[in-house]
Amino acid sequence: MINRKLLEKARSGLILVNTARGALIENVDFVEDQLRSGHLAGVGLDVLPDEPPSSHPLFDAWREQTSWLRGRLVLTPHNAFFQIAQCTNVVSLRLKQHDYF
Repeated sequence: MINRKLLEKARSGLILVNTARGALIENVDFVEDQLRSGHLAGVGLDVLPDEPPSSHPLFDAWREQTSWLRGRLVLTPHNAFFQIAQCTNVVSLRLKQHDYF
């Protein structure tokens, strides 16, 4: 798990990216602290500990495009599955399964 202790050991200027599981990052409190202090240069999150995101100062600052955070936090919905090619594959697979029954 990525937590405060691990990030404090990391070199300053790190860019943290999590596209795996929201629980991989222990909580966003220390992420906010590390961004504010400049220890983290940036953060990209495709998954969050709680989805939809709860109210948190970091997410509020992102929504408001606060100057200290602008361009340093990227949040995207965890929806890589919902690409046109993937949806086409699902439909195709379903049709093939239907032929078996």
